[in-house]
Amino acid sequence: MNKRINILLVIVMILFIGTQFSFAEGLFDEGDNTVTDWEKSVVEAIGYGVAPDYITNEAQAKIMAREAAITMAQRRLLETVRGVQIDSEQTVKNAQIQSDIINKRVSGVVRGAQIIEEKKVADKVYQVVMQVQFYGKDGIMKAIFPSISKESSKTFNNNDNFDNSNDTSEESANLVDSDYTGVIINTLNIDAKPALAPKIYSEDGSLVYGMSKIQSDGVITQGIVGYNRSLADAKANPRVGKNPLIINAIKVKGRYSTDLILDDKDARSLEQVGGSNGIFNNCKVVIVLN
Repeated sequence: MNKRINILLVIVMILFIGTQFSFAEGLFDEGDNTVTDWEKSVVEAIGYGVAPDYITNEAQAKIMAREAAITMAQRRLLETVRGVQIDSEQTVKNAQIQSDIINKRVSGVVRGAQIIEEKKVADKVYQVVMQVQFYGKDGIMKAIFPSISKESSKTFNNNDNFDNSNDTSEESANLVDSDYTGVIINTLNIDAKPALAPKIYSEDGSLVYGMSKIQSDGVITQGIVGYNRSLADAKANPRVGKNPLIINAIKVKGRYSTDLILDDKDARSLEQVGGSNGIFNNCKVVIVLN
């Protein structure tokens, strides 16, 4: 009877601790003891572990509780990572289903997740917070890159590039001469959602910016775009430098509302500026999700 009471008390304590935990402020989606932070480009999860009652050695109890907490955190991370949007039509889970190789790579990324916080929170109860990066050598993007590259090739073949070859206006010339250091796309009054590989289109459906526009591995190391939750934060983001071109999206596109549509004038501006100063190739693009 006492054993059952002790187990019940431990479960209640874990639930209470879970409700008291709060993640740092940012642009994120929260789940069951998990968070996907698009501003920081990470997924985090909390895990709890309880040592068995028959373990009386304190050091051994800590080890067993810690291992159980890590297992729980990894399971939660994997569930959350699978739900991350790649683009307006595909999630990480879709990519895993389509490829055993990607499935193994994603699982490997989660197994190698970094412990960023750990502590004993009660008698025989241990807590860990684990984190997976979107980008970098051990990031989600590297694991799913084969799938994204394949889809990008289809997009490139099925969509005409935005043609601004006939635009010889003085305004267009001034744009390139302005020495822009990056691009900020604002989504005022638009319910846009974040993704690992969003696309930017003109009003006529032509692709202006996406994976097929990048000729470097920058997408693996830092992602095709960055996200901020305010225009002020975007302007302060070193990714776009000190003199970014700022334009507004007018619509969203795709099943999951992650792709953006620009009016023709801004699409031409983005095309021209993106090709200068290595802006596209170095992924110097930030999207503001208000």
